[in-house]
This record gives sequence, structure tokens and C-alpha cells, in this order.
Amino acid sequence: GDISTARFYYDFLYKKRSDDWYRGLFPQDAQITGEVTPGYAALSGATISKIAAMNRNIRIVYIIRNPVDRAWSAYRYRKTREQSWEPSLSDFQQFLESPFVQSHGAYTQNIETWQAHIKPQNMFVGFYDAVFHTPDAFMQALCEFLKASPPRRLPQRRNVSLDADIPAGFREIAEREYQPELERLATRFQGYPGDWVRGSLVSQGPQPASYII
Repeated sequence: GDISTARFYYDFLYKKRSDDWYRGLFPQDAQITGEVTPGYAALSGATISKIAAMNRNIRIVYIIRNPVDRAWSAYRYRKTREQSWEPSLSDFQQFLESPFVQSHGAYTQNIETWQAHIKPQNMFVGFYDAVFHTPDAFMQALCEFLKASPPRRLPQRRNVSLDADIPAGFREIAEREYQPELERLATRFQGYPGDWVRGSLVSQGPQPASYII
């Protein structure tokens, strides 16, 4: 209700931050609780180690997208927030080279960093493509991993950016930037990453929706 919502935001915004403060943000009587933000993907090993020490049974859900498409989506979103849709190749190249974008495109490195600090089999790597191509299979796999009941309906998209296809010149820049990472992903995971390397816009048949690693 309104009171519990107001209490949450008061605690979140004004209380002194500590491990106990963080634990207190979650319902204590819930069987499953968690939070989501892309920023957790690229945390340092030291920070992940601290998180794992707080909860030895933590389960991590990491949904990855073709890094070329992810970068273009992030760029579009930034331009949408700036209310200035004037993309340029030089601006896009600079965007790709920023530390934030670099860290969020380093999927295999991020996976290995998390794996070094959490229990085996407690990390779920899902593919963004599967959310659209096989949403029911994806949700079933995710709920089985979390030991949760599936929702009655899938949630709506949020934080939608401007709808604009990536121009050829911009795609070429991003593909050069992410070619090594695309090859590492295709070596590690079957299915969608192979399509990403080939630049295929259409899936080459049934694909694994996720991996538990």
C-alpha cells in the first residue's frame, strides 16, 4: 500500500547505508526476493565477493544480448534521454569506447568474475533473443532456476528507447569493436551467439533459451 511504499523510499533514500540497511530493503517473509539492474553485471570481484559473503545461496540471472544490438540500443536510449536524435559515426565510436559501455559488453569476463565468487550452478545465463522467440520456454527455464512459480502473464517492456534500426556504417563500427567478444561467446555457448557471429537476422532453428553455469 501507500504506507509501505513510502516507508521503503524513506529507508532507501535517507537511512545510513550498510549491509543491514541493504538487507532491510527486502521483505523478510518472502520465499524469493531480489532486484535488477544492468550495473551489477560489471561489478568488481571484490564487490561480488562481499555480496556472496552476505548470501551464500544467492542466485544470479544474467541476460545477454548481441553486443552490437545492445550497444546500439544503449546509444539510442541515451539520445532519447537527451531529446536530441542526431547520431554521428564519431559520437557513436566515442560512446563505444567509454568505460561504462566497454564493461557492459564484456560478457565473458563478467561471467567469469561472478563465477569465481558464487556457488556452482547458481548463475543463469539467458539470451535476450529467447525472450522474443520462445518466451514461454525462457520463462519456464528461469522459474525452474529460481524455484519459483511462473507468472500468470509476462510483464510489459520498460525503458523503451527510440525505435530506429542501426545504419550500416554504425553496425560496421560496432561489429569491429565486438568481434573478439562475439567469437568468445560462440565458443562458449551454442545457439544464438553463433547467429550473432554470422550476423544472421533469422534464427537458424531451435536454440537453447539459457544455460545454468
